[in-house]
Amino acid sequence: MKNILECSLPPGGILEDFFLKRVLKTNKILAEFEFRTKNFIQNQKEALDQIIERNEGTRWGRDHKFSRLNHKNWNSMPVITYEQVEPYMNRLRNGDVYALTNEVPEALALTSGTSSTPKFIPLTESSISNQKKGADVWNLSLRERCSKQVNKILILSGGSRKKKLEILPVKSYTDIVKAKQPGYVQKRMIFSKEVESVSDLEHRLLIAAQQAFIRQPTLLISVNPITILKLLELTDENRAEIGRATVKGKYIGTDINTGEIKNKNTILGNIFSKNPLDSLKFIGTWLGGTQHLFIDELKNKGFNIPMRDLGYMATEGRFSIPIEDNTPRGILNPFGHYYEFAELNSRNLLPIQELEQGKEYNIIVTGENGLYRYDIQDIIRMEGRYNEAPIISFMRKDECFSSLMGEKIHENHVVELLKQLKTERGFLIARTDPPHYELTLNGGGIEKIKPELADNLLQKINPEYAQKRENNRLQSLELNYLEKPTFDNLDKRINPNQEHDRYKKKYLVPYGKLEEK
Repeated sequence: MKNILECSLPPGGILEDFFLKRVLKTNKILAEFEFRTKNFIQNQKEALDQIIERNEGTRWGRDHKFSRLNHKNWNSMPVITYEQVEPYMNRLRNGDVYALTNEVPEALALTSGTSSTPKFIPLTESSISNQKKGADVWNLSLRERCSKQVNKILILSGGSRKKKLEILPVKSYTDIVKAKQPGYVQKRMIFSKEVESVSDLEHRLLIAAQQAFIRQPTLLISVNPITILKLLELTDENRAEIGRATVKGKYIGTDINTGEIKNKNTILGNIFSKNPLDSLKFIGTWLGGTQHLFIDELKNKGFNIPMRDLGYMATEGRFSIPIEDNTPRGILNPFGHYYEFAELNSRNLLPIQELEQGKEYNIIVTGENGLYRYDIQDIIRMEGRYNEAPIISFMRKDECFSSLMGEKIHENHVVELLKQLKTERGFLIARTDPPHYELTLNGGGIEKIKPELADNLLQKINPEYAQKRENNRLQSLELNYLEKPTFDNLDKRINPNQEHDRYKKKYLVPYGKLEEK
C-alpha cells in the first residue's frame, strides 16, 4: 500500500490548493496520520491514559475508579455493552451533563436501530474532531486519486431528525459536519440546503434524482448501496412526476424553486430516457460485510466505475480509513480511540501487536464519547498492517449468527449462497422439528432451484454445516417460494426499518427470531 505522504495534492485551482495547504493545513493532517500509524502502539497507550485522566471526574469515572486506572491496569475495567451505559445516558438526558463525559455534549446521536433497539450516543467536541480527522484523510486520499473528476458531489442521506430531548438536540455526525464544511466544498454539493427539511427518505431520493439530472454529479456518497438502488427504482416509477416538476422549475413534491435550469429540453429528454447517475465517475459507499450482493447489482446496471469504501464507521465512531479503491479494507483510525480485540471463541482480549492476519475478532472501543471498553458487537477481520496500524475490514454483526447443532452459520454464508444461486432476494430461516434450514426466496418470475443443489452449495460454503448434514444432526435444506407480495411482507417483518438510509439488510433468521417480530 502506498505511503499516504506520497499522495501529493494535484492542481485543483491555485486558490483551492492555497486554502487546503495554508488554511486547512492538510499537509499537517497527513503528516500527523503518518506519525500516528508509525507509532501506533505507543500512541494507543497515550490515548487511553488521556481519555481516563480527562474523564476521572464524570459520574462514570467516579463509579469505575478511573483515578486508579491507566493503560497498565486497564484490564480491571470490565468490557461493557449498552446495557451498562444506558442508566448513565438516562442521567445525562435528565440534566447530569457530566454523567459520561468531561465535555458537555453538543448533541446526542441516535443509532439507526436496524439491528437492535436504537441507542443514544453523546457527540462531544473531541469525538467530533477525531471523527473529522479520519474523514479528512479519506477525503484527501480520494482527492489525490481523482481530483479533477469529482467537482460535483451528491450525498444521499436521510433527513435530519430535528428532535430535542430534555436538554440536548438529537443530530447525526453528518448533520454537524455538513454545517461546518468550507465554502468551496458547500458549492460542490448538489443537494440544496432549501430541501434539507424534507425528512421522508423516498421523497429525498426523488429530489436527489431530479437534481442529478439537472446538475450531473461526478461523485456520489451513499453510506448504503441499497439506497442507490432505491433511487434508481424510484426514478423509473416516477419519471413523469420528475419531468412535470422540472418543467415548473420546482423540486418534486415541493413549492421550492430549483433555480435556473440550463439546457432544460436536453434535461427533460434525459429524465424520460436515461439513468440519473450516468454522469458519475466515482462512488463512495459500504463495500464490506454482506454488501457485495448490492455492489454486484449496481455493476449489472452499468456502474463499472471505481468505488471506495467509506470506512468501518457507525454512530459510535469512525474506526477505519480506506485509501484504496474497490476493497472494504481500511487502516484502523489512529485519531481518538483506544482499541482492543477479542478472540471469537475464547473472548480472550489481545493487544494489537498479537493480531493475526486473516483472523476475525470482536472489536472493543474506548473513546471521547462516553463509551469505555465498549463491545460494539461487530466482527472485523485483520487484513494486514500499514506501518504499525492494523488494516481491517468489517465482516458482520456478532448477532447475525445461527447454530442449531453447532453448524455456525452466519450472514456471510447466506449472502454467498444467494450469490451462487444468482438471486439477491432471500432469507435462510432456522427451523426445528426436525432441525433444518428453510431457504425462502422471492418466487416472482425466477427459475425454480432444486433443494439438493442449494443444500450442496451451503455444505461447500460452510464445512461445519456439511459435517452436521453428514451425521444427520441437521436435515436437508428446505426451499420455500413466495409470491412477491407475500415475500415483501416477510421482508418487512425481518427488516422493519427500510426507510432509514443506514438500513442493514438481514438475510439470516435464527430460530425463534421470526416468531418474535
